[in-house]
Amino acid sequence: MNYYRRLRRVTNPAFPHEVPDRYREFMRVTREWALLQAKKTFGYGPESRGKPADGELGHFCVACPQPGVNIPEQWQDEPKRYLYARSYVMDGNFSAEQMKMRRPENDVPIMPGKMFLVHDGPYQEHLKVAKDVKMTSTCNDHKAVSQANADRHKLAVTGIGATACSRHGCFVPHSVVNFQKGERQMNMDYSLSNAIQYRAHEKQPVVVLYDIMCQYGVHLRKRFADNPHLSMPQDLTLWKGIGLFHVHGHQDSCEVRYSPTFMAGAGNVDGEILETMWASLNRISGTTRSMSSSHRQETLDRHMNDWNYKKMITIVALLRKRIQANRPLLLKMRMALEAQESGVNANVLGEWRRTLETAQQRRLNDVAAMDIFMLPEQSVPSKASLQLRLTTEEGNDGIPIGTADWLADGLKIEEAQIMLRQDIKRCGTNATSAARMKLAKRRKGLAKSISQFQSRANRIAHALNWDVVRDETPEDEWENVDDDDGSSRATPVGERHNPIAPRRLRGPLAQDTPENVVLSLPSRASPEMMMNDRSLRRLARRERTLRKGQANDALHRLRILLSEKAFHFRHRIRPSRGSQQRKTRAYAGLEKITREIQRCSAVYRAARAGLVRLKMNRQDQKVYKRLRPTDLKVSTAIAEPNARGQRHATLPWIWTVNIQQDMDDHQHMHLGAFPDNWHDTH
Repeated sequence: MNYYRRLRRVTNPAFPHEVPDRYREFMRVTREWALLQAKKTFGYGPESRGKPADGELGHFCVACPQPGVNIPEQWQDEPKRYLYARSYVMDGNFSAEQMKMRRPENDVPIMPGKMFLVHDGPYQEHLKVAKDVKMTSTCNDHKAVSQANADRHKLAVTGIGATACSRHGCFVPHSVVNFQKGERQMNMDYSLSNAIQYRAHEKQPVVVLYDIMCQYGVHLRKRFADNPHLSMPQDLTLWKGIGLFHVHGHQDSCEVRYSPTFMAGAGNVDGEILETMWASLNRISGTTRSMSSSHRQETLDRHMNDWNYKKMITIVALLRKRIQANRPLLLKMRMALEAQESGVNANVLGEWRRTLETAQQRRLNDVAAMDIFMLPEQSVPSKASLQLRLTTEEGNDGIPIGTADWLADGLKIEEAQIMLRQDIKRCGTNATSAARMKLAKRRKGLAKSISQFQSRANRIAHALNWDVVRDETPEDEWENVDDDDGSSRATPVGERHNPIAPRRLRGPLAQDTPENVVLSLPSRASPEMMMNDRSLRRLARRERTLRKGQANDALHRLRILLSEKAFHFRHRIRPSRGSQQRKTRAYAGLEKITREIQRCSAVYRAARAGLVRLKMNRQDQKVYKRLRPTDLKVSTAIAEPNARGQRHATLPWIWTVNIQQDMDDHQHMHLGAFPDNWHDTH
C-alpha cells in the first residue's frame, strides 16, 4: 500500500487524491508479473516445456547431494554412503498467521504449490484422512507437544511448518505447510513426505532433525503407511535425530538416541538453522496476516525463494570458510582418537567397533539400541544403608553391639555443630534477643547430646584417653561461601569477633562452646594409639564406612540443590526483572538455597576430613576429591545447557561421582564408558 501511494504522488504530485484508484488492478498485475518472472527464471516460457510441476519454480540448495545433479553416478557403490545423505531439519513458526477471509470464494490462485508452500487441494485431502493424534509428552515439557492441538478460532492459519536442509539452511520446495491449530503431526508429516520426494533417490539415506523427534518419530513409518497421501520408500535409511541445541533439554536417554553426535556422517549440527530463516521471514508476517490465501502464499513463496537464491550465490564462500575453520579441529580430533586407541587392546577395540556398527544398524528400527552408550550410573550407598549393614555385622568380630549407632550419632552431632556454627556466624553482632535465646537453647540441646555421646563412648572404648587433635580447624572443615557473583572466600569457623561465638582459640580453650567440641571419634585418635589398639582399628574401619555414606549423602544433596539454584535463576530471578516485589521474593528464595548449599558443602568437607585422618586409599581419593568453591558454582552449562558455546563445556567432578570408571575391575563398563570418550571422538 505504501508503494502504491508513492506511485500516486509521483503521478500527480499536486493532487494525488485525484489519481484514479487502481490498487486492485495493481495488485493483480504484480502477482502476474511475479509468475512470469518465475517461469522465465526456470525456463518455463515456451509451451513445449509444459506446466511446471509442484515446487519447480523454487530454488533449492546447490550443496545438498542430488542424484544426477552434483554427485557421482556411482554414488551407491561408495563405502561411505552417508556422505551422500540428505540432512533435513523441521520446525514450526507461529508468527506467519492469517486472518479468516470474509469472502474466500473471491480468492484466485495463480501458481498454487509451484514454489514452497504446498498445493492446498491435495493438502486438504490429506488432512481429511489423517488421524489426529493427541500427543502426550513422555519426555520433558515441550510446547510443540503440549500446544499441538491449541485452537485459535479467529485465524484461518495459525502458523506454518517447514522442512529445510540442516547443513546450509535452504527451504525445501513444496514442503511448507499451514497450521490449522498447533504444530500437529499430520501437518509435519505432509511436509516431510514432500521433502523426502524432492529430487532424491529412494536409496539415498536421509537424516531428519526435529525438536520433538522423541515424540514425533515413534510411529512415523506407521502413519506414512496408513495414509495414501504420504509417501516414503520402504527401504529408506532414515536417521531420526534432535539438533544439538535442543537435545540437552531432553531426558538423558534422548541424547544417545537422537543426538547427531551419535550418527555417522550427521556432523555437529545444532538443528536451529530454521530459526534464523524464520527471523527473516517474520519481517513480512505482519503484512501477510491480512492478505488473501493465494496472495499470502505467493508473497511467502517469493521471500523464501529469495532467501534460497542468496544462499546459492554465497555458498562457495561459506563452505570455504567452514573448511578452513574445521581443518585444525579435524586434525586435533584425529590425534585424540589415535591417542585413545593406542592404549586399548586390539581385541577390545575390535569389539567396540563391531558393537558400534551393530547399534548403528539396529537404531534404524529401534532407537533404544543406542542405550548401550549410556554410562550406567551406579548409585553409591547412603549413610543409612551402610549403617544398617554395619549393624547386622556387629558382634562377629568382638566389637560391642551398638557401635554402629554410636558412630552414626557422632556424625549426626558433627552435622548439628556445623549448622549451629553457620547460624551463629549468620546472625552476626547485631543479633536480636530472640535470636540469642534460640541459639542458647540449641547450644543447650547440643551439649546434652554431646554428653550422652561421650558417655556411650566411655562404655564402648572403656577409656577416653585418645590423643584428640585440638589445635585448630583443619582446612577441609573451613566453611566456603559461594557468593552470587561467583567469588568465594574461605573463612575459619568463628574467625570474626562475635558476642555469641567467641574467637576460636587453640588448645583446650577451643572447646568452651558445644559447637566447637571435638568428639571422641576413632578418627581423632593419634596414629600411635591406632597402631597399638586392634579394637580401635576395627572401630576406625566402621567410621570410614559411615564417613563414605555421609559424603555420598552430602554430594547427592549438593547436586539437587545446585540444580534447584539453576532452575531458580532461569525461572525466578530472570523473569522477575521489572518488578521489585517479585525480585525481592526471588532473591529471598535464592538466599535460602545458597545457605543449604553452604551447609551441605561443610558436611562433605567434614566427612572428607575424617576420611583423610583415617587414611583414604587411592580409589577413595579418586572418588572423594577436595571440594573447591568453583565446584559449587552454578555455571551456564548447568543453568542453560543449550546456550551458545556450551557444546564442549564440562561439569565439575561432583556431577560424575556416581559413575564407576575403572574398566579393569568392572568389565561391563567397556560398553558404557567409551561413548563419552572413544565413540564421541570417533
